[in-house]
Amino acid sequence: MSISIRTAVPDDCFAIAEIIKDSMGYDNSPAIIKKNLEKLSNKDSDIILIAEYNNQPVGFIHAEDYNSLYSEVLKDIISLAVKEKYQHLKIGTALMNAVEKWAIETGRCGVKVLSHDIRTGAHRFYKHLGYCYEKTQLNFLKEF
Repeated sequence: MSISIRTAVPDDCFAIAEIIKDSMGYDNSPAIIKKNLEKLSNKDSDIILIAEYNNQPVGFIHAEDYNSLYSEVLKDIISLAVKEKYQHLKIGTALMNAVEKWAIETGRCGVKVLSHDIRTGAHRFYKHLGYCYEKTQLNFLKEF
């Protein structure tokens, strides 16, 4: 078993789209992913990592600074996905550990993550890693 973690590059857009489709069932445009990778990879406040298993991309994580007026700066997990076939091989754990290390190295006081209420397997995963359930909230969106 060989797991490696590396920084994502724009050409990973197809692999990321495939990972999202496999693990979460969402169809995403590789072109949009590529555009966002190009934009976000130049920001010190964001990190996007790819997990490879035997040299094949099987997971990714995106985290960024979480700034608020009422707390110290945290890191916020924006997305984490691992192909279903490769779950339970510690790939998600390796990705989370990499973000936690980055948070410590950049002087952040913690990491937060939101998870859809139907993703009970993810909830168990985060609890297993020592994350505490904090609150339930509604997510509102207004698109333009």
